[in-house]
Amino acid sequence: MHAFHTHPEVVDICGLKPEYLPRWIELNLLLASDITPMFLKRPNFEEYLQALLNVPVSGHSLDVIHHLVTCANPCHLPSEFLHMYISNSILSCELLAKGPWQDRQVKLVAKFIQSLLEKKIIRMSEYLVEIQSFCVGYLRFKGVAVLFRMVSSEAQKAGYEIGRARPTEQKQQQQQQQQQQQQLAGPSSSNVSRRSVV
Repeated sequence: MHAFHTHPEVVDICGLKPEYLPRWIELNLLLASDITPMFLKRPNFEEYLQALLNVPVSGHSLDVIHHLVTCANPCHLPSEFLHMYISNSILSCELLAKGPWQDRQVKLVAKFIQSLLEKKIIRMSEYLVEIQSFCVGYLRFKGVAVLFRMVSSEAQKAGYEIGRARPTEQKQQQQQQQQQQQQLAGPSSSNVSRRSVV
C-alpha cells in the first residue's frame, strides 16, 4: 500500500483497470477501501465511478462507498452518483426473493442510508420520496422503522405529508432522477460527472 500512496503510477503498471474494481471489492474489502480513493484521484476517475455503479450492491460495496464519503479525507462524490447508487441499493432489496438474504440486504441498505443522512452527506429533501417508499415496504425491521421515523420527522418539519411529498416537490424529484439516470446511462463513463471528486 505504501507503494500505491507514494507512487500513484503503480496503478497503471499493475494494470488495475476500472473493470477489475468490482472483483477487488468482493475479494478484499480492506484493500479495496484503501485503493479506491486513489483511483478517484486519477484523470479517468469517471470510469471508476461507473465501475462502482456496476458493482453488485452488497455489504462490501456499501462499506466501500461509505468509507469514501466518511473517512478522514473523504472523497466528494458527485451528487448524481450518490443518488444513482442509493436508488440501485433500494432496487437491490426489491429484486431479492423474500427470505434471509432480502432481510439482510434491507438492514444493510437502511443502515447505510441512515448514516449518510445523519452525517449530512445527503440531503433529506432530495431523497424523501424514495426513502419513504423503501421504508413503508419493510417497516417490520427495526432499523427501517428507525429510518422511517427520522424521515417522517424531517418531512413534518419541512411541511410534507407523511408518506407523500408535496406534488410540486415530488414532480421535481422525479424529473431530477430521470435526468440523472439519463446522464449515467449514456454510452460512455463520462456521463457520471465532469467535476472533481477529491
